[in-house]
Amino acid sequence: AQLTRYNSVLKQEVQDMVGFFLISKPKAVKSNAAEEALKYPRDFLAHLSEHGRRVFVKGRYAGMVKTAYPNLKVVSAEENVEDAVLEAEPGSVGLEIVQTGNTLRKKGLVLHGTPLFLSESLYVVDYYRYLKSKPLQKFLERVNPIGYFDEERIKQFALWYLALESNLGDSWIHKPSITDLFCEAQEPENGLRPYRLQTRYWKPDDVYKQEEAMTWLEDSKKKLQDYYDFFAHGA
Repeated sequence: AQLTRYNSVLKQEVQDMVGFFLISKPKAVKSNAAEEALKYPRDFLAHLSEHGRRVFVKGRYAGMVKTAYPNLKVVSAEENVEDAVLEAEPGSVGLEIVQTGNTLRKKGLVLHGTPLFLSESLYVVDYYRYLKSKPLQKFLERVNPIGYFDEERIKQFALWYLALESNLGDSWIHKPSITDLFCEAQEPENGLRPYRLQTRYWKPDDVYKQEEAMTWLEDSKKKLQDYYDFFAHGA
């Protein structure tokens, strides 16, 4: 839906995107980035699950987290996850929605790795209702929503990542590359395909247009890297 808000880091409007990230309260006085990263496994959440550690989660997401990581000791945060982590002992962790990283930076908390999911404002339309409704067709034509791999969304993703990265600096431990965060290479195998109206019934386990999907994905990731380099370092 391309909803935007002013980003104080980049001093411009940026599309409203968020990630559901693992955050933590540092165990000691912060060291340099390399030393800090060595304190945590790369897949920190899997490590926590393996050892049955406590994780603070906002109530609405608790069930989802328990399903994905049944060995975690999920504790529902009464108010907000950042404060629950901050008030607990050093080394405490939580899962929280992060947009700009402002709150984490102000409270001295750390962000870990890749999010469980990324989210943004979307238009969801019933396809059959769309076919039968001229007003709905006109509405969508007017708002002109963009697709996941459209040029403008790729540009906005680069801005969002750069803003989060710039804001958190070394407090983003095991930070993924922008292209890995955007879309992983195995996703076409898992069902990501170029969409066609006549193929809306394909199943995720087929091999429909996998080669085209891979080319499409690699082209999009190259554009994303180019946009990131431009915004981060200039032309």
